[in-house]
Amino acid sequence: MSTKQQTLKGPISFSGKGLHTGVEVTMTVNPAGVDNGIVFRRIDVEGTPLVPALCDNVTDTSRGTTIESNGVKVSTIEHIMSALWTLGVDNALIDIDAAYAQDAVIELSKMMRYVLYESGHEAITLEKDIQFMENYIKLMRIRYTEDVDIRFDYPNDLPHDVTIPPLLLIVFVENAFKHGISYSRPSFIHIRVRYIDGKVYYSIINSRHTAEPSGKDAGIGLENVRRRLQLIFANRHTLAIDTRRPNMYRVKLIIPATSHD
Repeated sequence: MSTKQQTLKGPISFSGKGLHTGVEVTMTVNPAGVDNGIVFRRIDVEGTPLVPALCDNVTDTSRGTTIESNGVKVSTIEHIMSALWTLGVDNALIDIDAAYAQDAVIELSKMMRYVLYESGHEAITLEKDIQFMENYIKLMRIRYTEDVDIRFDYPNDLPHDVTIPPLLLIVFVENAFKHGISYSRPSFIHIRVRYIDGKVYYSIINSRHTAEPSGKDAGIGLENVRRRLQLIFANRHTLAIDTRRPNMYRVKLIIPATSHD
């Protein structure tokens, strides 16, 4: 063991997004006793397992240094290890909390269930489609900071028997996140859903940070939606995409819904 035996005076915490995963992580560097060495503790894993920062525990160096002990991994440790070495710290217990990763898995599993069991139907309830979009938005929120203004406005008292074709509305949400979010500039996505007199009124307004094509060239995803809308509703729907403002993108969709009263 090291003869320096230096540690920290007190704990210090950092929070941010994983370099390669985009997942929100909190790391707390705690003082540790003599001969402890540098040890990572996964407090987000059952049993709070320890992963000592030892050469024998290195399992991957392709995109960063990953260490593993008893099946538990900690990745991209080289930055904090370098900082501790520079400061002369050779005893520290580093808590890693990636609870957001667990939330991401939960939301992703909900979305997968929807795609597997609901998307094959000709119609699903508007409530379920809204819940699918809500799960997608929760998953995307994990990737971005609170500076991104994401709003999803829909009534809580929707009729339970109103149905629409599945996976129709989500394409516009995906498009908004793809072209409407920037890590360095103010960004927003505002989504609104209403059900009035047998019709679903759906709108999205988002900031625009990429040179996205407009009109007939609005991308493969949107073109597929246009064709699908025409096949399902013929001329009984309204789709308006407004790209006149270079920094804003607006979509309005009105479709008939089916009620099983």
